[in-house]
Amino acid sequence: MLAAGKTRIGEIDDEIAELYVKRMALCKEIGIKKAEQGSAVNVSEREKAIVNRITSDKDDEMKRYIKNLYDTVFFQSKKRI
Repeated sequence: MLAAGKTRIGEIDDEIAELYVKRMALCKEIGIKKAEQGSAVNVSEREKAIVNRITSDKDDEMKRYIKNLYDTVFFQSKKRI
């Protein structure tokens, strides 16, 4: 079980990394478009809405973990621009 669990975590980590690369590429594209249009890059209301949407069915502990994760994701996304 331990070895199988570690293998599955590795597979999940690979999936997360691949999705993160895709997300960051889209963030860069959107950031470029926003810059061309003179739009604000940082929209905290949207960030809050995203976290609320993806945590609406999670318990309080997981909500905290996901919010912490997404705080970092949002920060890194803005640095891509």
